[in-house]
Amino acid sequence: MLSNDVPAAETALPVRLDGRPVLTRWIGGVNLQHPVVAAAVPVPDDPQQDPVLARQLDVYEDLLATLEAGGADRWKAKRDNDFPAVTSHGQLLDLRAELVVGRALQDAAVNFRLGNTKIANPDLVLSDHNLGIEVTAKAPLNIAALNERLEDILRDFPGMGLQMSFSVYPTRLASQPVEELAAKVATAIRQAQRDHAKVTVQQVVEDPKNAATVTIEVVLKPNSVGALDEPVSWEVLAGTLQGPLSSAEHAVFEIGSSPAKAKQARSMAGGVILAVDLSRYGGAWMRPAAVWPGCLAQRFTPTFPFAAIAVFRQDLMNAHIVEPAVAISSHAPLDTQQRIMELVETMSWPHALGPDARTSKKPGPVQSVSHRGDEQSHILHH
Repeated sequence: MLSNDVPAAETALPVRLDGRPVLTRWIGGVNLQHPVVAAAVPVPDDPQQDPVLARQLDVYEDLLATLEAGGADRWKAKRDNDFPAVTSHGQLLDLRAELVVGRALQDAAVNFRLGNTKIANPDLVLSDHNLGIEVTAKAPLNIAALNERLEDILRDFPGMGLQMSFSVYPTRLASQPVEELAAKVATAIRQAQRDHAKVTVQQVVEDPKNAATVTIEVVLKPNSVGALDEPVSWEVLAGTLQGPLSSAEHAVFEIGSSPAKAKQARSMAGGVILAVDLSRYGGAWMRPAAVWPGCLAQRFTPTFPFAAIAVFRQDLMNAHIVEPAVAISSHAPLDTQQRIMELVETMSWPHALGPDARTSKKPGPVQSVSHRGDEQSHILHH
């Protein structure tokens, strides 16, 4: 209780959460650190944000209520422990990725249960298909990591936004230049807010992993966030999509090869699918879902532990999984390939088998692996 005997939950949770009982229950009452609560706090003199925030809260209510309707007991641990414990937007997206995959399974009437967190097993266990799904939303250390770092800073400055421009697409943004730029932004944003004017800062990144020296320019300005905009946006002024998309493909398989993930992949004899949220993988969102399966299918090796990879995105304005696509390893046992194909066809997800697969059943139609014509661009925007 507060000093005036008003329950802390009533003070902490603004009016925008009224009428959203499931979301309120999942937040866990008094939790000022929860990113959903922070997003719901009214912004003075910025009515343009209201429709967007209200819509995002409605989406969470829809997502969580639908999951509970399909089996409230199944989500008890997530509801009572994991979701209330979230303290950052990045953690929220990590958990949300698992929720939207679960929603997709539920919508397709696929029977599943959550994995036992006390042992090595996948996040989702599909007993009827003898398969598991391990979900990950970890972003590589590139534009996405910088984007998230700057979003964290902007949360303390309502009504402020920024636009980043990259001279070339960076393959890697190590922690040092990211933190140096973050420090510059934190200083400049106070000036922009005080003077009600645009402020520009720059960061030069010298890194042998990048094709050339990368110059990052950040323009900060007050009241720049429109009703349909994100607080942080970025563009690449030169180059093609092949670089960032190849980086995303590499990162997907690098995650799947880690010792921890490999242990989870081998925890079910029937096979495990690695589901990777690409929302924060730089320019990966530019590639259509129909193109991803054929591209990823080329990269499987005999030692890669997962039987298939599913990629997807999530959108805070959408309660469903966005553009899922699946690549199936040709090195997986034929019966595993068949069961995965039956699953993804039930889900109506685009899919492809690796080029060396020996099976009588052909994969669903996908675009050619040759995608240069689809992925050329002189400017990338996000």
